[in-house]
Amino acid sequence: HIGPLVYTVHGFHHVRKPFPLRQLSRLAERRIAARAAAVVFVSAGDQSRAANEEILPRRDPKATVIANGIDPADFDGLTAAEERFDLVFAGRAHQQKNPFFMIEIMEALRTTGIRLRMICGGELEAAVRARVAVSPARDQIVLSGALPRRDVLRAFLSARLYIQPSLWEDLPIAPIEALYCGLPVIASKIRGTDEVVIDGVNGCLIERFERKLYADAIRTLLGDDAMHDRLAAQGEAWIKRQYLRPAGSERLARLYEGLLAQGE
Repeated sequence: HIGPLVYTVHGFHHVRKPFPLRQLSRLAERRIAARAAAVVFVSAGDQSRAANEEILPRRDPKATVIANGIDPADFDGLTAAEERFDLVFAGRAHQQKNPFFMIEIMEALRTTGIRLRMICGGELEAAVRARVAVSPARDQIVLSGALPRRDVLRAFLSARLYIQPSLWEDLPIAPIEALYCGLPVIASKIRGTDEVVIDGVNGCLIERFERKLYADAIRTLLGDDAMHDRLAAQGEAWIKRQYLRPAGSERLARLYEGLLAQGE
């Protein structure tokens, strides 16, 4: 006996595939969703995209949003890294995370003394290193490749702001971790990220990819301790309410139990 099918959507990646694959993938997503007894989205943005792509109607009763979350136990015993920074960026060396634009932001800050810890490993790492090496802001950037997760979290604890100028996301985990660590987040205003970062509440969302806009937001937050501390406290509280894994796991367990009971 095969039990009910639950399909959990972790982003719709077919939208960035070339035309034939995009259409085939979309049809596959639609067929899986139709067969599933329940469809779980990790973000409201994914649910909206499913409706726009005609994969699942917006108000289909079998759809629910249960956000990805973090486990507070992962932060137990963590201490800040020894070296302190104003900013931290942690993301794959990939076009999606926009690492070259992060360097441009630092170039707009090159006369301020503001320092960045840049954790960036992956396919574009060598190109990112080469770009940093010739940047007029190179003395303000400490670049490393990929690090173990606990070292990334320690880097968060050693900084004051988290910067994420991604070109696209589904539901990004790094800003959730950063907010939990007490860092306000300055990020691009894009689907997914705008569910985690609430403009003026726990950070700043920027609509256009203009380095001056990011630089101005960074200067403002670093120069206003009261605002920084208010956003930091509100950000940590927001994550504790919305994005802790135990609460999400409990909701998933209730969903599974309800489906299994229906099949008895």
